[in-house]
Amino acid sequence: GLPFPININNLSYNSLKSIFGVNKKLANEIIYRRPFKCGPELLKCLNPSALGSFQKLEDYIKFED
Repeated sequence: GLPFPININNLSYNSLKSIFGVNKKLANEIIYRRPFKCGPELLKCLNPSALGSFQKLEDYIKFED
């Protein structure tokens, strides 16, 4: 399973892909654009199909290292 809380800046490629709505392309995009400082910064790079998944997880995601 995913670690809790989810540190989006350190999550591995395979862990990112295990989140519903995150495909290979989006996982790579997240890794390329890291580090994120806040939720809105992360949401800017999401496609509409992944947006809902991340909004549901927003309370469980942290951004600091």
